[in-house]
Amino acid sequence: MFAPSIAVVGELHDRAQNRPRSADGITVVVNPEPMPEPGLTPLRWTEQNIGSITRHFPPEQTEVHARSAATRDALLAMQPSRVLYLATHARAHDESVERALASYVALAPTPGHDGLLRASDVHRLHLPAEIVILGACETGGGRATGDGLIGLSRSFLAAGPSCLVLTITEVLERSSLEVVHRIHEEWLERGHALPAAVRRVQAELAREFPDQPHLWCTFLVHGTLM
Repeated sequence: MFAPSIAVVGELHDRAQNRPRSADGITVVVNPEPMPEPGLTPLRWTEQNIGSITRHFPPEQTEVHARSAATRDALLAMQPSRVLYLATHARAHDESVERALASYVALAPTPGHDGLLRASDVHRLHLPAEIVILGACETGGGRATGDGLIGLSRSFLAAGPSCLVLTITEVLERSSLEVVHRIHEEWLERGHALPAAVRRVQAELAREFPDQPHLWCTFLVHGTLM
């Protein structure tokens, strides 16, 4: 497992150790429409196939917010969940700390929000989830500083979760969902710890697609789990 900064490791460990297991469910935010910026393509295929992920969780503890419901308000109002899965677009900036804090996850705009969930705003969400899966491009990117990496990863860890599954490169829509699906199978069906599940999926895909590393090398785990 990794961390965006050595300074947060102790806090994440304490948070994971002391966090009560209040829920085993999942909250999904998928395919925001309209997209908040030009050039961001709809993710309708992911929305249509999101059941490959949610089937691993109790139906009564599953929330799916899609299209116009995939908003910041949905995150502010989410119930305690084991997993929060953001299946959307993202953009990371690394030119400066200021630009890194403008890195964003795309949500559907509302009258009170432009739909760009920026790193500078994420920590205010107080997300009641143990694990956040950032299924979008380069969510592990940002600006490297003497105090570690500034970007979405550090901001999401500051918002309450003790563990993130994120990406370090661009991802394709179908391969992203396939990787997340396989991770859940290894984790929740075969009983491997989440970091081990990610490693097993990467190794499996590397054997299947040795000449296409972009299909398997991009997902990493940041944070800690108990």
